[in-house]
Amino acid sequence: MSVIPTLAILCTLITAQPYHAVVGQATTAVNLPAPAVSLIRLIATPKEYDGKRLRLAGYLGGAGLDRSLGLYLSSIDGRNGIEQNSIGVDSDEAKLHDLVGRYVVLTAVFHAPDPRLGSNGYIDQITDIRKWPLVDPK
Repeated sequence: MSVIPTLAILCTLITAQPYHAVVGQATTAVNLPAPAVSLIRLIATPKEYDGKRLRLAGYLGGAGLDRSLGLYLSSIDGRNGIEQNSIGVDSDEAKLHDLVGRYVVLTAVFHAPDPRLGSNGYIDQITDIRKWPLVDPK
């Protein structure tokens, strides 16, 4: 399976959200799921999502000079350290060790970048992380 159709399927499935509203029942922010956002949209408009809990999908890779973790658009970007196509991951690497080098789906809080630093921002407070079952580049 080629990368482009795989990424299209991945983006479509992760951004599809079930409709949870029930007629006559009030909903609050507490019981609503984190909105699914594509990494492309997040990188393009980071201020829109600053400080928000989001549902994200991407390739979890350790690249760059310091081998720090990042969530990449694709495995090609992750394996080659294309940091322009990623957001940073602030988490204990030991907890994520088994998922590095795989596509994952996770929920986390996003922090927009400081414009002076030139990064795409980072995520922390990661919950509900799991391997994406359809794609395994290894």
